[in-house]
Amino acid sequence: MKKPIKTILTAAITLSVLISGTAYAEGDTAAETIPNTTTVETTEAETPDPQPAHVHEWSDWEIIDDPECEVEGEQSRKCMLCGRIETEAVPARGHVWGEWETIEEPTHFKTGSAVRSCDYCEAEETKELEKRAFTSEEKKANNIVEKYLSAAKAYDIKKMNSCFKNQKPKLVYPSKRVVSTLKKGATRIRYEVKDITFSGNKCTVTAEVTHPDYYNDAKNAMKTAIKYYSSYKPDATSDEVAKYFIKLFKKRVKYETTTRTIKFSLVKTDGKWKIKTKTQDLMDIAVGYFTQGAEAAI
Repeated sequence: MKKPIKTILTAAITLSVLISGTAYAEGDTAAETIPNTTTVETTEAETPDPQPAHVHEWSDWEIIDDPECEVEGEQSRKCMLCGRIETEAVPARGHVWGEWETIEEPTHFKTGSAVRSCDYCEAEETKELEKRAFTSEEKKANNIVEKYLSAAKAYDIKKMNSCFKNQKPKLVYPSKRVVSTLKKGATRIRYEVKDITFSGNKCTVTAEVTHPDYYNDAKNAMKTAIKYYSSYKPDATSDEVAKYFIKLFKKRVKYETTTRTIKFSLVKTDGKWKIKTKTQDLMDIAVGYFTQGAEAAI
């Protein structure tokens, strides 16, 4: 049985729509766009592989900034093929020290010092030099002076006298009535042995000593006492004047001090070091010019 021509045409149009994606409804004059669901695969053009990296051919290292003693420098090199530049730090070279030079010689009682300089820069380095060790004889001589000064600080007259070889002259110490005041002042004594020199059986020990200075206090007290008794009690005994003088001194003392360099002359007798002679100068470490001040007012 033959199909009608209309049926055949309808089938042909449907097939055409499936292929082109455009359909016309029966009786329509405008065309409707039907999405095309057909997927088309495309192939991108292939990218050629990059050229392989070359091996750098480096020049020799060249210093561009010289290193210093404590500061790094810098050097660089260049690839001869691509021109690439590479840099790196050059280590600081460190100081090159000269010989040590003594600035201050050490003694038995004080450290010394030495200095050295860098050959390339202005840097300096210092070090302390240890005190010189005592020989046996130096230690014995030093000990007798230390003993005397220690006794003076305690106002121990008996112990002070034991340090002398020659007890003459017989020097007079201040009255016992003023000892308590002098003893208080003696606690302010400070000393430091600075040097020892020898010449056979003789020795000189040099010390820096700070001790009481009663000169002005004693002088002023004695002047006031004399003036008082001259005006009001001219027939007073010397003992009465002395008592009043000491009373004024003890009341008005200021405990001033003075510092001086004292040289102790020592002699060696029977294997022992002793201070050669008792002198007023050495006594005044303890009594602080008390006698001289009082006498100056008379």
